[in-house]
Amino acid sequence: MSSLSADLSAPPRAMGAERGRLESPVVLGALLFLLTIGAFLAPPMTFIIDGAMYLEMARAMAERGSLHIAENGGVEGAPPLWTHLTHVVGDRVYPQYPSGYAFLATPFYSTFGVRGLMLMNALSVFCAVILTYQITIKLYTDRWIAGAASLVFLFATFITTYAFSIWPHGLAIALWLGAVYIGVLGSQTKSGKTQSAYFAAAGALIGIGVNIRLDAVLLLPILILWLRLFVLPAHRLAPPFLCLGAAPGFVFAAYLNFLKFGIFTPLTYGPSEPGNAVASAYALLMALGAVGLIGICLVNVSEIIKKIGYRRVAVAAAIGFALALVFVWPMAFRVAKGVYVLVINLQAHDAYYQAGVDRNDYGHLLFWGYPKKALIQSIAFLPLIIIPLVYALRGRHLNAVMLASLSIAAPIVFYSLNQWHGGGSYNMRYFIPALPFIAMLSAVTLRHIAGALGEPTRPYWLGGATLAGLIFVSMLTIGGADDALFAPAALYPQWLIAVICLTTMLVFLARPKRLWVARSAMAGAALAISYSAFVSLGDESGNEQTRAEQLALSNAAIDALPRNAFVLTPLPVFFINAPDKDIQMMVATEDNAATSVQALRAFEAAGRCVYAHNILVARLLAAEAPQGVFHPEPLRAGSLKFPDEPRLAFYGLQSQSEACRF
Repeated sequence: MSSLSADLSAPPRAMGAERGRLESPVVLGALLFLLTIGAFLAPPMTFIIDGAMYLEMARAMAERGSLHIAENGGVEGAPPLWTHLTHVVGDRVYPQYPSGYAFLATPFYSTFGVRGLMLMNALSVFCAVILTYQITIKLYTDRWIAGAASLVFLFATFITTYAFSIWPHGLAIALWLGAVYIGVLGSQTKSGKTQSAYFAAAGALIGIGVNIRLDAVLLLPILILWLRLFVLPAHRLAPPFLCLGAAPGFVFAAYLNFLKFGIFTPLTYGPSEPGNAVASAYALLMALGAVGLIGICLVNVSEIIKKIGYRRVAVAAAIGFALALVFVWPMAFRVAKGVYVLVINLQAHDAYYQAGVDRNDYGHLLFWGYPKKALIQSIAFLPLIIIPLVYALRGRHLNAVMLASLSIAAPIVFYSLNQWHGGGSYNMRYFIPALPFIAMLSAVTLRHIAGALGEPTRPYWLGGATLAGLIFVSMLTIGGADDALFAPAALYPQWLIAVICLTTMLVFLARPKRLWVARSAMAGAALAISYSAFVSLGDESGNEQTRAEQLALSNAAIDALPRNAFVLTPLPVFFINAPDKDIQMMVATEDNAATSVQALRAFEAAGRCVYAHNILVARLLAAEAPQGVFHPEPLRAGSLKFPDEPRLAFYGLQSQSEACRF
């Protein structure tokens, strides 16, 4: 928090003041150095199976130039070696995720291996911080706000957790912000040809983004709505040029999916998408959205509103909204509940569960033993965005606030449809596109408060950071002493701090010129931002500890297994380094038990050592094969360092008891 305190401690200067600190080559160099070093110091291990899949995608492209990540291991009679998050098409195994990531990751993986993928994310987050600064400068022409927004984004949100891991999120947010920045440049350019070029370039980055994460498509309607409703209502060519620029990326994504799955569409996770991931589940929503966007593109809505009158339009909109609620009440209720769950209280989640995401004996929702957090349980300073939202209704920086509001609302509403809780993570990673804009609006609020305060703010930041640290450490102590209090101590102080922050903001809105009000507002903001920074630090610490533990277990397993072994496992993350010893791996579940036995027999016939990874897999496959197929006593990897560790128990075939003993 020291660097954050330093940059926000001085009273704000005049608009367009001298070069901001984040523009200093020294500061930029230091930030780049720290992020780069972090990528090389963090454990070279994936966090969850998603990361393992992206690693396999990069490895397959770098080493074989292929989109598929596995075949049958070169063993006659063996089926394709299926794993989680994949589809078997013909005799090949393809990842469900967009394969554009593999192309961009290849040079990093080829140069630095696993750490190269972490470096790519670190550099992407560096670009995202710079783009947050530049977008804010263009929208507010205030370097103080821009610097504060960048610092809050980097230190007080959970983006750091995704800077040093093997995830697509760092790269995705850099492309997202790049498209926004170019779109903002286009909106501020007077030349029609130059504008069109900017919008096409912004669309091109969106198209590339769809090849990294499918939710990049949300940015297209965000920019279209912003340009047509608020910035350039008479510019009917802006949306077509955005779409024209995005078209090559969408076509490329569709082509890759055709090569993988035989389906020529950019928005798919494969031929048999599970549950809410299937694109058809959103067909009605996409159709309604498309109709609305086409109408907005064809009609100058702003001109119509001016002619009718704002009050009449507001009344008509209220009536229309009420009627819509009547007809689509189930969906509206589902979204409202989803927003509550994902933004306020993730412990109220009841939509779906997955491996590692479960409730403990006290009913608390955990991921790998860590409480899962809703958005406000990660960033308690979320109420700060209220100030610029209210001021925008009074005509202050309306265009900037609406761009930020659309960017915040789009991922929240979309993922609230089905309570998508971020899967394998401690926080709402699906909301990463909203974080820079939450930080930007929060920085605007800090600007207003500091201006009203008219005195140095350093004491508030030092006090806020100190109090936040004391509360955070106290909660760690309380949670560590009693399992029943572990999750509440990690989650619910954020509610109290957010309420304090919200209360001080509302009072500031009502009495902005009172000194004691400004002081209270600054204290509330400093406490909320500081506590969020500690939460972010805690998430990152937990992330690295988990990865370090998994790396140690993985190394123990790989060291113990003989070269050319074949492992049937429920934990593919453990085997990201298996290619170093030509070890083949396949995920065994109830859904593919018969296929797993087929693979087992083929590798056994080929003279390869075969193992079931843990007792659950051994029992599962024993039900499909003759009893006694596996030796009843496990072989234990790393038994000296990890005695009786169930994740390092391997069961060998009875027929290979002597030849394949550890």
